[in-house]
Amino acid sequence: MTIQDNGRVGVGAVLNALDVLNVNGDLRVVSCVRNGSGTQIARTCPSDARMKRDIRPFPKVLNKLAMLQPGPFLLGY
Repeated sequence: MTIQDNGRVGVGAVLNALDVLNVNGDLRVVSCVRNGSGTQIARTCPSDARMKRDIRPFPKVLNKLAMLQPGPFLLGY
């Protein structure tokens, strides 16, 4: 592992990291991976109600859902 003066880290025989973290080899993620804006891009990210606003229950729709009838998918509407 190398840690450069600019703060970049190279793991797995990476001597000159081109990004903040440069990994040569497999990477195992236990939780989730998010992009810079916080959007989930891999695995399952936990959800925290403390970070949400205006939480409302779903309306009672189970009876309507049970009425759906599967059918063939038709192309060419």
